[in-house]
Amino acid sequence: MILDDQQRRTIQIRMLIGALHRAIVRNMEEVLAAHNVPISHLQFGLMMSLRHQAQTLSELSRMFGLDPSTLVPTVESLVKKGFVQRGVDPMDRRRSPISVTAEGTRLIEEITAKLSAPHDDILATCLQGIGDENASRLADLLSQLLIAMPDGESILHGLSERIQHHQECTSRDIDSYDDASQQSDP
Repeated sequence: MILDDQQRRTIQIRMLIGALHRAIVRNMEEVLAAHNVPISHLQFGLMMSLRHQAQTLSELSRMFGLDPSTLVPTVESLVKKGFVQRGVDPMDRRRSPISVTAEGTRLIEEITAKLSAPHDDILATCLQGIGDENASRLADLLSQLLIAMPDGESILHGLSERIQHHQECTSRDIDSYDDASQQSDP
């Protein structure tokens, strides 16, 4: 079978996105392990999302594009470690929103402060290497590609809210962790 240009380009882009995703996740897992953080990349992502707002397992599943059965052991591990808790919605007892505990919030602040070093983030380093203009163009092209996907606009809207919240939390976490570290220093 001979592939036309569009088919070759589709395969190339699919493989490039897959390779980038694997490299970014591997880097994050290595950085978390190097800092002795007791959770995975996925668990950290879930906690960051839950910090923004309590959500059910099905809501998290939609947000992360993962089957609920994949998230059950991940969430259960966080519950056992005391970083998240299951609640009961007083308006709908069948609904079990999951939220971050005080211990989970402390861990998020600690991780965010530790991971703020640019040399720990392979993607940030690579984007810096291609320059601001190319990085902005890449972000625009990826946004356009996402919008062209089914439910892409709503996914992009949700991502935009998460990005804004992440930026706000990251700044606050670094400041509060720095303040706490200075107070504990003799």
